[in-house]
Amino acid sequence: MISKMAILDDSASSCGVLNSLLAWAVLAKYENPKQATKFVAAALSSLRVSMKNGIRRQEALQHVLAGILICALEMHLFSQSSPVWLLYLSGTKNVINQFYQHNTSEDTDQTLLFQWVLYFDTLAQLGLEKGSTQFIFHKITMSDRPTNKIMELFSEFCYNVLTPDDPRYFSTEYISWLGYIENQLISTREQLTERVPLLEINGDSESLAVKELFVLAVLVYFTKKSTKLIGSSSKTNEWIESAFQILSETKHCNKPFPLFIFGLEARTDSRRLLILDVIDSTSKKFNARGLVSVRKLLLKAWVQYDLHAGDDLRQDRDMCYFLGVFNFVPCLV
Repeated sequence: MISKMAILDDSASSCGVLNSLLAWAVLAKYENPKQATKFVAAALSSLRVSMKNGIRRQEALQHVLAGILICALEMHLFSQSSPVWLLYLSGTKNVINQFYQHNTSEDTDQTLLFQWVLYFDTLAQLGLEKGSTQFIFHKITMSDRPTNKIMELFSEFCYNVLTPDDPRYFSTEYISWLGYIENQLISTREQLTERVPLLEINGDSESLAVKELFVLAVLVYFTKKSTKLIGSSSKTNEWIESAFQILSETKHCNKPFPLFIFGLEARTDSRRLLILDVIDSTSKKFNARGLVSVRKLLLKAWVQYDLHAGDDLRQDRDMCYFLGVFNFVPCLV
């Protein structure tokens, strides 16, 4: 799809996709960030020209593709020093909502592209404080659009979770909504264990085991964020045990998020070594740069956990803290 959109015609929007693709090419082949940023600048210039001339749905799709490629590149290059990737993500979402708000006739490539954007957007919410005015984010409109159930639920939770100081926090409606999200996540996990096909979490090829790991990680994160209201789920330990059983049977996990979540839940040396082994083997196979940062952070977190005599409450706070730092979130993508 990417190459097709890049050479579709000689329009400015096609040039935007082409230059975005070339930016990744020079980075991957020559490891030349300086040259890559030049192609990014050229891509942005082409997209501005295209927007100025006026775009239709076809050009809009090219803007979405170029935008998410640039967003991913910015994450890869500058995630630890700059939040500019959030701006590219926001612009990409705005194009989707403007031109594809109601779309029931997506082809497979288009659906996967929108799922890719939703995946980035959902994880981005982990690093944005509620009420923050630095980045004003609007949800991707889901109306009449094929969605991935896992990411749809995760996104809904991330966008609507309340802090304890919110007057609605103890309301019956909010507590009922939390119960609904939990039940839906559990149902989705049951479908995976029954091997019922679901849409991909992302455009990558991945096993049902990795998908189950992801939904288990979302369930554990959900529990940590809502414990004050609904208490720790009686199934939390079961979810953690199931996750480590899956990890012991798989060599790779191309989704850093569950590795980080269950890395923080690794209380024994054997489980910590298992997490590190999966991270290392995945890093070699997928060249996952973000996993290097996840590995370093887990090592530090384990030291702190051991120093504080296994303080589980501190571990829960640390999980929410790390996931609330915008320049750490790209490591989980």
